[in-house]
Amino acid sequence: LSSRMEGGLLAASAVVVRRAAVQDETGDVARARIERALEVFRLAEGRWPGTLDELVERGLVLERDLRFPYQQPFPYRLVTGPDGAPTPALALPLW
Repeated sequence: LSSRMEGGLLAASAVVVRRAAVQDETGDVARARIERALEVFRLAEGRWPGTLDELVERGLVLERDLRFPYQQPFPYRLVTGPDGAPTPALALPLW
């Protein structure tokens, strides 16, 4: 890590870019973990969970997994798929 002074301000933009990239990559891994837990839940229960908290209640993920690496929880909802059946929609949080 290197930094330099420019006009009395510390220039560290490279650190911000790297941190955001690492957070996005970590978020993708966390999202994949939740998606696998959703599928396990569906196979075990015969339905998609109404909320991600149901995954925690069944021990499929930890409470912190629903937020990591973000401060906001992963947005989740059931939507109607092309066949008319409920389908899970999971996105990365906006931060």
